[in-house]
Amino acid sequence: MSAQLQQKLAYLLRETGRDEASLLAEVLQEGIHTLFHKHVRDSYIEGKLSRREALRLLRSSEVEEIEAAWRGIFFPFYHPKVLFSEQIEVRTADLPRWKPRITIDRRTLTREDDE
Repeated sequence: MSAQLQQKLAYLLRETGRDEASLLAEVLQEGIHTLFHKHVRDSYIEGKLSRREALRLLRSSEVEEIEAAWRGIFFPFYHPKVLFSEQIEVRTADLPRWKPRITIDRRTLTREDDE
């Protein structure tokens, strides 16, 4: 367990006055509940879960909240295709230096006069 988690656990134990076993049981239950809802919401948003299945797993108000948030947003499913699978090394220091070429013509002069 990381030091930060240990500090948080020590704080909760001190502030709530509960024993460690019951507190960890509640933490585990809340964590599973949170992860379950997050996974179901993400699956429904990504189209991996039907509305009927989402309604079975979540409250109807949660499903309506998800739909309201995404209403009017076009969400295309993007599956990238690998074009190149070999890694290459680009040495930019070896490339020729770019030298800007400034061309002053009638349009450039007219545009500067307008400003």
